[in-house]
Parts: sequence; C-alpha cells; structure tokens
Amino acid sequence: MSCKDVSSLISLGQDQRLSFRERMMVRVHLFFCEACSRFSTQIHFLDKVVTKSLRKKPGAENKDAVLSEEARQRILRAMDEGEQK
Repeated sequence: MSCKDVSSLISLGQDQRLSFRERMMVRVHLFFCEACSRFSTQIHFLDKVVTKSLRKKPGAENKDAVLSEEARQRILRAMDEGEQK
C-alpha cells in the first residue's frame, strides 16, 4: 500500500469508519512509515483542535467572529443544495 493510499484512508477515517481490512493495512503501514505516522498524528491533532474549538461558546474576545443568523442560514442552504447535486 502506497503512502498516497494510506493518507487517503487516514483522511477518510476521520469522516467514516474504515473496514477492518483497511484499518489493519493502515496500521501495518504506519508501523513502518514514519512520514505517514506523522501525518496521522497531525490529522488527529487537527481534528481534536477543530472539534474542541467548535464546542466553545464565543466569548467577548471573539464576538466579531460569530456569524449572523442570516449568514448561517445562507451557508446551510448552500450546503443542502450542494448535497442534492
């Protein structure tokens, strides 16, 4: 399995559960490949940081970073339209 294949599976694994076979192939590759191991660590770290930041409620220091309800609805509509295509 190539590094390109493994990096794709690592990324895919953030969004959905990989099959047992895919998980085992990735683990074996990560055991031998330092670059892909680093990539996996970085992806998992970024996922945790983003997830944690999304759970935080906006405070006074970043109140300007909050979307208006109108903007939020516009983005949700655009996302729904994109999924329907």
